[in-house]
Amino acid sequence: MGASIWLLPPTGSEIELKLQRLIATTLPGVFPHTQLPLFPPHITLTNGVEPSLDPHTVTSSVEISVPPVITFEKLDIGTTFFTRITLHLEKTEEITALAIQCRMKYVTKGNAEEAKKWAESFTPHLSLVYMEEMPGPEEVKKVEEEVAKAGIKFGVEVWTGGRLALVNCTKPIDQWKVEGVRPI
Repeated sequence: MGASIWLLPPTGSEIELKLQRLIATTLPGVFPHTQLPLFPPHITLTNGVEPSLDPHTVTSSVEISVPPVITFEKLDIGTTFFTRITLHLEKTEEITALAIQCRMKYVTKGNAEEAKKWAESFTPHLSLVYMEEMPGPEEVKKVEEEVAKAGIKFGVEVWTGGRLALVNCTKPIDQWKVEGVRPI
């Protein structure tokens, strides 16, 4: 898997705190018989980055002309471990351009066409739960209730900008380290 470049919510923001509570406390209570891994709230802009790169060099090299506006579209139950329960984002030009730039610089080694092709299937999202098994209908209903109770809104701006980070994902999830954090 290598390293990933993440977009994090602004430090100490209300949305960061709501998402942290959902991931670390509230949603694990919906799945009491499953050991859910904990992780910071984030949007993966790209993965497959060489993990030996200097985190500060990576994040400082990303050019941001217009900070992305983050809007959640819907709660989604995905088909893979890392997309099991996510908040899908509106796929804006800014978030797509940011993902393409990160991919081009650090994965496709400057190949813009390859990065743009990859972006066609890029689905920006923020994961709430990583797990192997599919949740049942009652669990999905409970997750929807808890997300609503937490005040997560859909179709409205949730945050603008945030922070970029490089995360080495070669180790188990509980050992992932967010490095080279840069506000945008």
